[in-house]
Order: sequence, then structure tokens, then C-alpha cells
Amino acid sequence: MSLLSEIRVGITSIGSGIGQSVIDSCRLSSLPIKTFGYGMNPFAFGACDCDVQRSLPSIYSEDYIEKLLDCCTEDNLDILIPGHDDELLLLADNIHKFNTIGIYIPVPDRAVIELCRDKVLMSRILSKIAPVFVKSYSKKALMDAAKRGEVAYPLIAKPISGFASKGLLIITGVDELALVTDDHVIQELAMPGVADNNHSIFVAALEKGQIEQVSELSLQVVLGKTGQEIGRFASFNKLKNGIPIEIVPANVPEAWNAVDSFLPYLQRHGLRGPINIQGRMTSQGVRFFEMNARFTGITGLRALMGFNEVETIIADSVNLLGNGFRLSQHKRKIGIRQVCNRVVDVETTLDLASATECTGVYPWRKSGRTILVTGANSFLGRAVLSALISKHGVDRVIAVVRNPSRFDRSADACLPSGVELIDKKELLNGCFSMGNVDVICHLASARPQHSNADLADSLKYTQFLTACSMKYQIPGFINASSQSVYGTTCAPLWTEESPPAPETPYAIAKWCSELMAANISQAYNCSKVTSLRIARLIGPNTILKRDELLQKYIDSAMRGDYIEVFGGLQQLDLIDVRDAAELIAVLATSPYEKWPVTMNVGNGSPITVASLARIVIRMAKKNGAIKPTIKTYPNYKAPSFGMDISKASTIFGWRPAHTLEHTLQDMIDLLKSTATQTNQSKR
Repeated sequence: MSLLSEIRVGITSIGSGIGQSVIDSCRLSSLPIKTFGYGMNPFAFGACDCDVQRSLPSIYSEDYIEKLLDCCTEDNLDILIPGHDDELLLLADNIHKFNTIGIYIPVPDRAVIELCRDKVLMSRILSKIAPVFVKSYSKKALMDAAKRGEVAYPLIAKPISGFASKGLLIITGVDELALVTDDHVIQELAMPGVADNNHSIFVAALEKGQIEQVSELSLQVVLGKTGQEIGRFASFNKLKNGIPIEIVPANVPEAWNAVDSFLPYLQRHGLRGPINIQGRMTSQGVRFFEMNARFTGITGLRALMGFNEVETIIADSVNLLGNGFRLSQHKRKIGIRQVCNRVVDVETTLDLASATECTGVYPWRKSGRTILVTGANSFLGRAVLSALISKHGVDRVIAVVRNPSRFDRSADACLPSGVELIDKKELLNGCFSMGNVDVICHLASARPQHSNADLADSLKYTQFLTACSMKYQIPGFINASSQSVYGTTCAPLWTEESPPAPETPYAIAKWCSELMAANISQAYNCSKVTSLRIARLIGPNTILKRDELLQKYIDSAMRGDYIEVFGGLQQLDLIDVRDAAELIAVLATSPYEKWPVTMNVGNGSPITVASLARIVIRMAKKNGAIKPTIKTYPNYKAPSFGMDISKASTIFGWRPAHTLEHTLQDMIDLLKSTATQTNQSKR
């Protein structure tokens, strides 16, 4: 079965509650969706969750449709989902322009939208089909009805252009009719029935001239692009200032029977996409007082409850739904809502950076990043600290180490000036505020020669750091992985698209670390993650690793001994640790939007073991070694390694700066210097 191709979804008015709800639903979908958020506010909460953010003029601008069409065409959208009521008519009137370029918009025809927006018209027309709509009046119609004695109090007056519960008036008698203006729509009040648990609460508030927004019935019906029904959801909601905060799934056959009586009328008049119907169960039965032909502020919450109507509409738009498909409603989950907090890097987008600076109160425009480095006293860690501390765009470098005493006073092993040092225990015990960190550079790891218990402990540490990154919404996470995740079943050169096939416990642990790190950006779209698949590191190392192949070759050659070459034709990918550190420093200070999910960090030109041995012999002789030789065991079979590094080169303009000969000379110089110091200390 072939994988689905990318579905490109645009969301307008991304800063609205509806826009946020739609993007939440998209991120909960398992479809291969790429999202494009359109809006005029760089600070929009929902924009941060989109894969691409686009600035547009106000929806009330004369050129809005033209600019929107340009964006949709450039982004090659499959479907465009509106995020604001006031766009519906505009999009419905121009839908042919979008359909012509292959974009589906789940909005109904103008007739249905006008019926939803005009509550007086809605009541008059639909009440003829189903007597379940509260009476609605314009001011003139209300005055005429009052003169005839046909008005039942209390009434509720809402501003025609209002939203939520703003500007509501409660009319309890004829003397208060003077408060009503031409800008109001007036409706009978749908009061919870006497059997409703909230009846007394509602009545008590009403006596104080207030409306308690309890026991509101919300019915969501979802229709496909041909007008066929593909799902329905019912809940009783409690609202605060017009915002649903408690959502309880409901079984309301009476309400659905009423909907079934007038839904065919709406379908005949061009209903497509979602429609929300609001009302209450009164002592006289169900009474509806509002309809909106769009998604709602709790669409994303319904998706969490298993009813992902946005996903279903998208799937239907690209012909992925089977015949007779119906969304189902889960019965055990309730919804609870409150304000959600988010932090984002000021330079997440150029528009956001500009808007932040334009506030006139943000003085830190030129500030650099705070980067926390784990495994800082490792071979790679020390090189990364040195690269970061001198890099433009870095304000603080914080080194996390398990054993601070390993940073000794020697020139090569001491902590670089300006780097802050904290013990790993402080981090694990919560003695350091992770909210201060911009980038976690996670280099700490057990090595291939370590035990399975060490590898498990290493993964536990990775899990702790990824959880911290998600909790604190840290903008960047760099995970040091390994070329070993590719395995040896595919011949090199491996690209980042080569399928992982780890074969050893170490390689499997590295692959697991990549998967854990990837969860960060799944949880927070503004948090970017890159896993670096690093080749074998070489270079001058104050903590000499005698068991490393190249170090053994150098030691043997400089003693005038023979180098043992097992096989010889197998290839190795060797990279100077300083080159790897430089790429990590470049990544850590680059715009987050440039960060790839994975990136190879290698030499780009693998070398055979036999060639490596010959170069070591030549370099050793150049440095005074006496007759070093090579002893070959040709029947030995070993895997080859090698990675394509074009992604790092293309994105960051990076190539290894150190030739193999350069690195070997530095390693030999360090070996000779260490030997001299040892001899002097013996004297």
C-alpha cells in the first residue's frame, strides 16, 4: 500500500478561536497534512501551530480575496478552511475562483449562510418546517407584536454584530422595550426545563438581570462536499463569557429528531461542511436559538474526544472517505477548558520579530541564545563548548556534566572561559530553571562499548530532557545521534532519507533517542528538533582513547611498530571533532525554520581502512617514526560506513574544514607533546 501524498490545508483568520480549533484538529490528525496559517496578527496563538505562516490584510480589506487567492495559489492548497464568521459570505460569493484552481472550501451557499446570520429569518422560515425555534424579532416587529399583546417575557436582546455574551439585554416587561435599538435582534428566552439541574441557578441569575450560560445544547452536524451527512455530535455546555468551559456528551433523541426534520431543507439549499445548532431543552421541549455554518471554538476539543470533524472534511475533500462513512461520538470523555499558555522565540518568524520590536517596549532585539549542553566534558562536548562560546548570536553557554572535576586546569581540558558549569544532579533535582534555555544541545550518551544498563540509563536521561523541552516549550533541541542507526543492510553513501535499520543495542538506543526527540515538535510546532547522525569522530584528544582504531594506528606507527589491518577494503567515515562541533554551533544559532529533522554529520568522502593505514604510515615517517609497517589480514570481513552530507552543505553552507592529514598531524603533535611531558615528570 503506497503512502498518501501530502494534503495542503490553509486556515484563514488563524488568530481566532475557530482558527485555533481547526489547527488543533489538524495536529491531532494522522493524515499527512501540511498546514498554512493565514492572518494579519503575527502574535496569533494558532499561527505558531501551523507549518507555514502567512501575513494577509484584514478580512474587511477590499483586496482580501485577491491576496488570499495569491497565497492559496502559491501554496498549492487542496482545501481552505475559514476561521471567522464574517468571511463566510465573502468566500461563498467567490468560491468559484478557488474551485477553478482546485481548492475546496467547506462553506455552504449564500442562502444557508444568510439564514444562519439572520435569526429573524431563521425563525420565520424554519419554524414552518419544525416548531422548535424560539420566536425572533427585529425592533419594529417586536413593537408591533407588543401592541398586539403577542409577546411573552422575558426576552433577550443581542447586538446583531455582537459575539459571545457581550451586550446582552434582558427584557422582562413592556417598560424595558425602550432599551431595544435597531442594532438588536430580540428572541424569546430558552430557559432550562424544571427537571434540569441548572434550572434554579438559571432562574436565580435571571432575577438579578443576568444570564447564566448553563445547559446550552450544542449540536454539530458535518456534511461532505456533496452535502451528504458524515457525522453528528451532541453536548451540553456550560459557558463563561460566551466561551464553553464544560462540555458533556449528550444523548438527545428529541433534539436530533427536530434537526432531521429541517436538515433536508438546508441540504437542498446548498449546505456543505459543518453546521452548529444551539439551543436548550426547555419544559416545552427542545428550543433552538442559533445556527452557525462553520466549525466552532470547541471543534478541537471534540477532536480530542474522538470526533475529528476537520480531519473528516479534509479526507472527504480529497476522496479518502469510504462509502457510508460516519464519524462516531465517544461517550466516556468530557471536555474541560481553560486558558492555555504558550511561549515562542521572538524570532520564530520575521513578522513576529518586527511586531515585537514595534511594541516599543522590547529592548532585547539583538540578544543571543542561551544554550545548554549535556555531556559537556566528553570529546565532542568540549569541542562544542569552544565553538559555541565564540559564536555570534550566543549569550550564554551552560555545560551540564556528571563529573565536574573532569574539567582540570590544563589548557586543553579546562572549561572554556565564559561557560557556566552545573552538575547533572542539579538539573535532575530541579535546581536549574529550564525556562531560561533557548536550545538544548544533548550530547550525553553511553558509548557502544558500555553495558545495556548504561544505555538504558542514557535513554532515561534523554526522556527527562525531551519532557523538559515539552513542558517549558523550549524552541530548539539538538540530539546527537549516530550513523549506526542506518545499519549495514544498505550500502553507503546513506542520505537522511535512507531507512533506519539499527543492528546493535547502541544503534537501537540512538534510534530511540531520535524518536523521543521527534515527539517535541509533534507536541509544539514552534519547538524545532534536529537529530544529528554523526560519523566516527577523530582529532586531538587530551583524554587519549587507546582503543580507538585511528589512535591505535598512530600509536603503533609512531613507535615504529606495525599497524594491523583487518580486511582493508571496508570504508570508514571519519570527521574531525572540531568540524562536527562547528556544524553544531552553526545549527544552534541558525533560524529555527532552517532546522532539518535529521542531518548527517560526516566527512562526505569515506576512506578504506587500507588507505587510512597507508596515510598514517606516511605521516608517522614524516614525524620521525622509524620504519613503521602494515600487517594485513585480508580474509577479515567488516561493514562499510559513509554518509552523504549534501543537506548540511546546502542548508548551512558547511563542509569539513580539516583534511585527514591535518587532523593526523594534530593528533601526532599531541601524542608527542604528551610523551614529552610524561618524560619530564619522570625526571
